[in-house]
Amino acid sequence: MRSLSHFVLTAVGAALLAGCATDRPAGANTSRAQFVDSVEVTKAGAARVQNKAPSTTYSEVLVTAVSSPRLRQMSWWDLQNPQTKEQLKADCARVAAYMKSSFEKAIAAYPGNRFRVVQKASPKTLRLDLSLVELNPAKVFWNTAASAAGFVIPGAGLATVFGNGSIGLEGQMRDGRKGEVLVRFKHRETDKFALINVGQYTWYHGSEGNIDDLARKMAEWLNAPAGTVVNRSSRIKMTSF
Repeated sequence: MRSLSHFVLTAVGAALLAGCATDRPAGANTSRAQFVDSVEVTKAGAARVQNKAPSTTYSEVLVTAVSSPRLRQMSWWDLQNPQTKEQLKADCARVAAYMKSSFEKAIAAYPGNRFRVVQKASPKTLRLDLSLVELNPAKVFWNTAASAAGFVIPGAGLATVFGNGSIGLEGQMRDGRKGEVLVRFKHRETDKFALINVGQYTWYHGSEGNIDDLARKMAEWLNAPAGTVVNRSSRIKMTSF
């Protein structure tokens, strides 16, 4: 079991353990959760650390359904015809379900099994809320597969902004008993591998690998001993919001 004070101090500590990273740009993540772009400890989370929360322990994690309403605000989405938009909605639901399952599996399978994955919150539960805010196809999709898949290809000005595909997410940890938000985080990354089979390429191809990697890092973050910094995978090309 992990006390909340241990969890916050170990996993984030952005407000309390900023350290001496003076060479970093303003707003840069200086917490121990270096696998995401930015981390914020809320007032409720900071208060729990200061008070040490001796009676609060967590042994469970509940990963709530992943939301994705903001994906429909992406500029290239509006260009699609109604039939393609319906397929996009189904694809987004599929990716969101994949993300929930990936995080659950990574947390449940982490060595030592310190956190049990549950589907109903209790006073011993940390709730992990995730939201997909960006999911962009790679440029190669527009160049090779978009027409065959029924997509309306963006104009040259918009198409040039796509290189590798990208995925962006926002998340927060809540107390299972009170529902208080303890920690917020935000992250974006690009696809980490090249296209191999154009015929099997989908617009969200590449996101699954990124999701699995983030899920493994989240599991490590939750279980990390005090003082451990959890870094991003070096093989992933990272970009900032």
